[in-house]
Amino acid sequence: HTMWGYYQFKLALEVARDIEENSPDAWLLQLANPVFELTTLISRETRTKVIGLCHGHLGYMELSSTLGLNPSDVDFEAIGFNHVIWLTRFEHKGKDAYPMIDDWIKGKAERYWKVWREEQVNPFDLQMSPAAVDMYRTYGLFPVGDTVRGGTWKYHWDLETKRRWFGRLAGPDSETGWRIYLEMLKENLDMITSATKDPTARLTDVVPPTPSRESVVPIIDSLVNDREGIYQVNVLNEGTIGGIPDDVAVEIPARVDGKGVHRMGVERLPKRILRYVLLPRMMRM
Repeated sequence: HTMWGYYQFKLALEVARDIEENSPDAWLLQLANPVFELTTLISRETRTKVIGLCHGHLGYMELSSTLGLNPSDVDFEAIGFNHVIWLTRFEHKGKDAYPMIDDWIKGKAERYWKVWREEQVNPFDLQMSPAAVDMYRTYGLFPVGDTVRGGTWKYHWDLETKRRWFGRLAGPDSETGWRIYLEMLKENLDMITSATKDPTARLTDVVPPTPSRESVVPIIDSLVNDREGIYQVNVLNEGTIGGIPDDVAVEIPARVDGKGVHRMGVERLPKRILRYVLLPRMMRM
């Protein structure tokens, strides 16, 4: 996020300063990557009210489903930095469900991986990968979402190493995985282009009008109409996660209403995650 990020940072600051000057009461919902750097930068350098958003925390749903749990019966907390979040609480119907993860690893993981390696079609299908389990064993909490991609060189040394940890597609951060990702983007773009050129096409046929789990519209509803909700957000830490400076953006659950974002108490992160994952990530911000 140094040279290649310069123009992204410059653009984000220009947008934030325009909002600061022309609409100081507005909220900026920051979804462009890198969410961690951009949310921190905008919050430090402008008075614009900003919330960074991502959907990586929804990885808890795949974890739950793999364990045979209904995600709607699961209560979870995942905190850290954007793309570096850890499952600090995982409960099923009020009971700690971490033992279920341990049982799955001991009794079912190998069988799951055998099928997964044969059938994997999405390079981002990593939530229950060998890398995720190894990171859990190393750091003491289960990684969620893109956190699995951000392990050490142990998982990324070469293509064969990546295939061992991330499946036959080697994860998105590989020659094979990134090519597939670009092909997926092209397919989406072709679909949109085709729809715009077809005067008979209906938008609701291309994009069915059903709620997604993206939080943008619900957060707007909460802010504008004062309808309280709990959301996964990226905001300045301000004492929420111990061991992280106040002026660094963290990803946490927070209560949002017409008065803004209200930080809530969160679980403590293990020292090994702070020292060996979060602080090194912060230092290369």
